[in-house]
Amino acid sequence: MKKGILIAFGELFLKSERVRSLFLQKLVKNISLSLTKSKIKFNIYPSRERIFVETEEVEKASKIIKNVFGISWFCEAIFLENGIEEVLDFVEKNYEKWIKKNQTFAIRLKKGNL
Repeated sequence: MKKGILIAFGELFLKSERVRSLFLQKLVKNISLSLTKSKIKFNIYPSRERIFVETEEVEKASKIIKNVFGISWFCEAIFLENGIEEVLDFVEKNYEKWIKKNQTFAIRLKKGNL
């Protein structure tokens, strides 16, 4: 389980593959430079239409990321990468923090190999 920030970068999907790749590289570089200047330890994982920034300093990194040009929105996130069993285990241990009494929760899978 990795803690960090999930970043969305707007309407980049409208661009050609070549232009999209260039813009994504530039955005990742700008995020990296901004976080490095602030001496924040991080790892960046670009993936399709999102970028995940792994860091333990989420609050400090959020203040930096909000000023990077080209980001539509971002939020604190947890990255689970070991399949459905890890997701189920995480939900079982943490659901009481987010789901109030008489509320429901569901996991719906549409694609992928889990």
